[in-house]
Amino acid sequence: MPTGINNIVVPPYVASIQRGYFIVAMVASIIVFISMCLVYEDNDAKCWYLIIPFYNLYTKFKIFWNKNYFYFHLIPFIIAFIAILTAGVVILSIALSSLGGIGYEAVTQIATSASITIAVGLIIWFICIMIIGILEILLEYHVSSRYGYDGLFTIGLLLIPVIFYAILGVKCINSGVLSKIPTGRKVFMIICTALLIAFTAIPIYYHVI
Repeated sequence: MPTGINNIVVPPYVASIQRGYFIVAMVASIIVFISMCLVYEDNDAKCWYLIIPFYNLYTKFKIFWNKNYFYFHLIPFIIAFIAILTAGVVILSIALSSLGGIGYEAVTQIATSASITIAVGLIIWFICIMIIGILEILLEYHVSSRYGYDGLFTIGLLLIPVIFYAILGVKCINSGVLSKIPTGRKVFMIICTALLIAFTAIPIYYHVI
């Protein structure tokens, strides 16, 4: 009987489903990664920019739309993070206050004022996420437009990136992008692909998943 973490017994069909899921996720990640590398290189951006947090998105805005819109994406992200962090701190303070035995009435007052803070924080978070979502939709639309596709292709990039970015990757290959990628960056793509495979194959081999 296959086992999981800490020798917990996992039914064979559950283990098979888990492994199948991770294998599919690995293959999808590799396809999207390589396709995006080809897209970046096709637009004169180095593929290793993809692994740099925030700068990868900045580069994407820069080559497909306008780099200034990246900041309109970043600022709501920071605000949303602060809003959720504040709500978490408030919830934690209520829990600690109740454990500290400061009294029911005091805890009630704290909870009442905190609930308002949490509600406002969640509203701010929701608005920021909506702004981020709209900007990402528009960004993918500009990616589609760069390669001559319409809004339906944009929906595909958002919902099924493994297929639609693969289409862009194939289009980049047909345009001759492979011939202009330096050997060093090709090696980088191969190493990243090998690491993605290892991150899935090793846990499966040792029955971690």
